Amino acid sequence: MRVQFPISYSQLDTRWAKNLLGFNTNAEFNFYNFACLICTLANISRYYGKDENPVTINDKLKALGAGKGFSAGGGNYVWGAITKLFSDIKEKKTETPGELTDAQIGEIKTALDSGFPVMFQIDVNPKT
Repeated sequence: MRVQFPISYSQLDTRWAKNLLGFNTNAEFNFYNFACLICTLANISRYYGKDENPVTINDKLKALGAGKGFSAGGGNYVWGAITKLFSDIKEKKTETPGELTDAQIGEIKTALDSGFPVMFQIDVNPKT
């Protein structure tokens, strides 16, 4: 089975590119520069039939309160918060200090084959 998103949101979209991420007040921390994760969460929400976009996800995460959707005073996503918004969306976070293992790759393939979207953060420079 192939995971097919009904819509694909981009942080570069001019409709929201200048919006501030989370509780940030500095214009540098706008969607254009830092909202790839929020756009991905909006894409996944749409996949599960939610009428959401990056702005509504950002607003709903902020409404959860400081430290519950975003870090207090900032825009770092609090892992697991999407499940607080939508109980039918489950989130599993796995961190790997090195390359993915064969077992982890198998787990990703199984999730995709089962129709579950998978999101990745790829660190191109693990030393930083």
